[in-house]
Amino acid sequence: MEYIIRLARENDLLGLCHIRNNKSLFIFSVVFIFLQDSITDVTDMLHRTYRNYNELSIYPENEVVTLKLGLKRDEVRLEPYTVEWQKEFQRVKKDILNSVSIHENRIEHIGSTAIKNMVAKPILDLVVGVDDIDKVDEVFFQGLKKAGFLKLRIQRPNEIVLAKFTDETYKVKTHYIHLVDYNKELWKNIIFFRDYLNANETVREQYSDLKKKFIEANNSGIEQYTNYKEQFVRKIFEKRM
Repeated sequence: MEYIIRLARENDLLGLCHIRNNKSLFIFSVVFIFLQDSITDVTDMLHRTYRNYNELSIYPENEVVTLKLGLKRDEVRLEPYTVEWQKEFQRVKKDILNSVSIHENRIEHIGSTAIKNMVAKPILDLVVGVDDIDKVDEVFFQGLKKAGFLKLRIQRPNEIVLAKFTDETYKVKTHYIHLVDYNKELWKNIIFFRDYLNANETVREQYSDLKKKFIEANNSGIEQYTNYKEQFVRKIFEKRM
């Protein structure tokens, strides 16, 4: 079977990769590189090499599946659910495990991209659990930086937020890490919210409708969007008690 890999940044197509019978021809501008590799190996290579790009499509010929991540500052946009979000989480989790000393069960996919059939902002959220949020050392942050995540100035109780950007202009974020105390209150609430919505279709649809109503009625930014959902989210947290 022939595969096509499309690599794009913003709206400009930058690369195509045709893969047939474990041989690939990668076309990038006028550079042609012949690769003797499997589809999995080539995919990993492209993710590692072009991790700054916010669109990477990998699909069999005649079947298009596009993963496009990224929002500008204060931008709110919803995208339909795709299983590619889970695949991207697994890829990023692997990057983190290769960069910092942490057990894999302390890295979880959270937020709406982790909820099946849920519309979501095209930003992937991860929660990473540490022993003590007040004692995270610089070595750990340097490891996360190696994985592409930079610490933000956001001030939140019992939480440190890091983000991955599309490029060095730092205008478009594609991923967040929420660094929290492992298995404490905030960790448990975040995981419970994800699991509860995944297990309850009616509540899942209510949350999806709530988000869509905000988009239809508002042109405001991320703070207003978060506040609009807050009461719903808190009610779900209360069900854990």
